[in-house]
Amino acid sequence: MNKSKRLPFNTKPIIQTYSSHSKLLSILSTNEEYLPWFHSNYTQLSCKKDFHSFHGVPLDFFIDIRQGFNYYLNNPCLFIQTVHKEIIDAEVEDIVDFVIRCLDRDYYLDLYLNEFFVPGRPSYGIEFYVPGVKHLYHDNLIVGYDLSTQTFEMLGHNPGFTNTSITFEDFRLAYRHCTPESWHKCMYLYKLSNLRDGYSSPNSYRFDLEYVKQSLIDYVSSIDISIQYGMLQNRSDDLVFGLQVYDALINNLLTGHYWEDIRPLNLLYEHKKCMRLRVEYMYKLGHLNSDYFNNLLPAFQELETHIETLKNAQMRYILRKNGDTEPVINGLKQAKQWEETAICQLIQKLSY
Repeated sequence: MNKSKRLPFNTKPIIQTYSSHSKLLSILSTNEEYLPWFHSNYTQLSCKKDFHSFHGVPLDFFIDIRQGFNYYLNNPCLFIQTVHKEIIDAEVEDIVDFVIRCLDRDYYLDLYLNEFFVPGRPSYGIEFYVPGVKHLYHDNLIVGYDLSTQTFEMLGHNPGFTNTSITFEDFRLAYRHCTPESWHKCMYLYKLSNLRDGYSSPNSYRFDLEYVKQSLIDYVSSIDISIQYGMLQNRSDDLVFGLQVYDALINNLLTGHYWEDIRPLNLLYEHKKCMRLRVEYMYKLGHLNSDYFNNLLPAFQELETHIETLKNAQMRYILRKNGDTEPVINGLKQAKQWEETAICQLIQKLSY
């Protein structure tokens, strides 16, 4: 056993709103070989029609069928193992020793902890007075250990996405008091592997221009792409896709109940960043000539800045506890029109 181990990670992945994305991207983005896969994805969005009908994630990227808030179980860049917590609890004598042995074999561990027992977290030592909810359980990515300080290093939201340390003893308590229920019943082990696309070279994943074009068409047409996964999961009547997420977000905000949830607008901003970065990446690969690129890029840059402005306006509204919400609503309506125009132009240019 080593005295210490620290697997590579990036604390500034492009997507940070939800840990379901930021944890995995913090691993993948340590090597630029992930970029062809990254820019081939993260085009589609899904949104709940009624935020009240679902506790959890109201608006999100749609890149695959999700299992227990995990989109990445079939990722071409990672070797992934899923282990039920009940098996670990029955067969592993000391969870700390198990985690260290996994890290020594270059496996990152993604698991839920009871953050009542995690010092430094906003919910540390706090009990909730909500029926059925006493403590906050949240996912964390274990990336290293140090025997001299008896600590693990982990990534998680604190509240921003960052790396922190936890003592072995606090880790034991936080793990032991996280019961294997609902979505926190599993532990995921990730290991960087040779990139693959399944059908060509085992060491490659090429940027998929045709898939990107179809994804853009589906997005601008608000196509329910969950139908494509019917062999795995029934479609949900409560989801909308693509440009229709603007309408769903606006309708929910107009109820007056969701203005203090900053996640949807923050994710929408990250989506515009991904769209702009993808245009730059396609130009770098030669899929857009200089004239097309110079004409298209400003629209995506302006859209990204526009959504960031709306996000900041929402933050000011929250801090002041009052204010005019109409500029944000009107801004979202305007963004939908701008994005439809920009994407249709991009599709046209990519089709030449």
